[in-house]
Amino acid sequence: MQEPTHSNAPPPADAGIPRPLLAVGLLAVAAMVCASLGFWQLGRAGEARALMERVALAANEAPIRLRTSDAARESLRYARVEVAGRYVPERQILVDNIVHEGTAGYDVLTPFEPLDGGPWLMVNRGWIPANPDRRVLPAVPVDGEPRTVTGMLDALPVPGLRLGEAPTAETRAPLTVISFPTMGDLETILGRSLFGYQLLLDPEQPDGYVQKLPAPSLTPEKHLAYAAQWWLFGSIAGGGAVAVAWRTLRRRKT
Repeated sequence: MQEPTHSNAPPPADAGIPRPLLAVGLLAVAAMVCASLGFWQLGRAGEARALMERVALAANEAPIRLRTSDAARESLRYARVEVAGRYVPERQILVDNIVHEGTAGYDVLTPFEPLDGGPWLMVNRGWIPANPDRRVLPAVPVDGEPRTVTGMLDALPVPGLRLGEAPTAETRAPLTVISFPTMGDLETILGRSLFGYQLLLDPEQPDGYVQKLPAPSLTPEKHLAYAAQWWLFGSIAGGGAVAVAWRTLRRRKT
C-alpha cells in the first residue's frame, strides 16, 4: 500500500481584496468623482454668469461699423455692430427644429450683401412658428433695397446631436430648409463666402421676427443647484467610506 504523501507547503492565501477594503475604495472614488463634478458645475455657473453679463453690457453699447472682409475674431462675438448693404431675399434659409417657449419653428436667415464688397453676412431676422403641416413653409418677405442693419454678432447654434446630411452643392432655391447648419453648409448652399458670425437683428429693426439674445443653455442658478447635488452625493459616498472603514477597524480590534 502506498503511503499518503504529506506536503509542508503553506495553504494558499486568498489573493482577493477583502470586501470591506474594496467597498471603502469604491466609495472613496465615488466621493472624489462627485466632488469633481460639483466643481465642474461651479465653473459652468461662472461661465454662464459671465456670458449673461457680457451680452447685457454689449446690448447697451453703441454699434460699431463692421467690415465683413475682416476676420471673424473671437473678440467680435457678442459685439453690437452695424452694416450697410442690402438683403438678398431670393436666397433665404430656414433653420429647422428651433423651439421657442415650447413651440417648434424656424430661425430665418437672410443673406446680406455689404456695400464694401466683403463676404456676405447672414442676418438672423428672428424666430417664426412652423405650420402644423410642415409641408407649408412660412412667408418671410423682405425687400432688397439698400439699408443699414444693426444687431449682435454670434455663432450659429450647435445641437447636441446633429441629424441629416450636410448639403453637397449650391442651390438656387428661394427658401432652403436645413437643421442646424454650419457656416460651411451655408456657404455650400449659397455658393458664396460668408462672414464667420451671424448677425442677430436688433428687435427694433424692420422686417424682423421674434428676437432672442444669446443665453447660456442653463442659468447660473441651475448649475449651482447641480453642483450642490453632486457635493451632496459626494458627502454621502465619503461618509459611507468612513463608516465602513470604522466598522472594519472595530471588528479587527475585537
